[in-house]
Amino acid sequence: WSGAFRRRAGVLSFGLLSSAASAEEVDRGLLDVAARSPWADELGPFRSGFFDSRKEPIIRWKPLGAAIDLLGDSIRYPSWLLGSWKVQYKKQDVRLPQGWQILSPTMPGIGMASILRLPNVGAEPLVNWRFTPRDSSSQPDWASMLPDILEAFYTEATSISISRQPDLGWTMNYTSPTPLKKVPTARMVTLKWLAAETWQDPSGNEFSSAEWVRQVDESSAPIVYEYKVLTSLRANGTEVTGLMRIAAFLQPIDDGFIEANDRAVAVYDYALNLFPVGK
Repeated sequence: WSGAFRRRAGVLSFGLLSSAASAEEVDRGLLDVAARSPWADELGPFRSGFFDSRKEPIIRWKPLGAAIDLLGDSIRYPSWLLGSWKVQYKKQDVRLPQGWQILSPTMPGIGMASILRLPNVGAEPLVNWRFTPRDSSSQPDWASMLPDILEAFYTEATSISISRQPDLGWTMNYTSPTPLKKVPTARMVTLKWLAAETWQDPSGNEFSSAEWVRQVDESSAPIVYEYKVLTSLRANGTEVTGLMRIAAFLQPIDDGFIEANDRAVAVYDYALNLFPVGK
């Protein structure tokens, strides 16, 4: 673990030092969306330099948002997302709000696929998204999106199956190489939503969501990952742009858990550009 942790931490370090842009440099309109959402403080920009005295965002795990079904089916997205999209992910920033000393080898984002929504921090793939009708809005087709996200970010992984388990959430089986011998190995993870909230501007063209997600690697001794997914999207005609911020949290078994004090220990920012398919 220690060797893998050092290698992965080095990747994150490079990402931190070579980030293309801070969240503040993303499309100004997206930040305006974020500023009007109920979780605006958590989507605020980090300091951009030594002389920047602004207050940095603090992202906490609690209180949880409104409880929802474990499968995430009740999350409502705007109707203008209906259909299929090609989504270009572009890394904007990697932040460690509490420093290196508090990190853990089991922190979400250190291990490959430890965040199924962002399986390889630093990669910038083109990913397939799909939304299906739900009442007057839309909902993500997780059965197609989660495997596509995994394989796009983590090209050495192969999705085998994904199934709905009403009492557990989503169960995904896939293969990925071992760190040293690169031998394909079967893996199984479960993904469940603990809570979620959404917000939409009265104009209907701006949307933001907050999701509290628990992921468990069931391959050997279970490893629990918890992270918060903050997303802002803006529609302009057929063009949709977005900002996704994923905040990683420690678990009670981690040495720095008490010191972390319910606050995120790593924050990953990505800009999103959505291109409609067949529209």
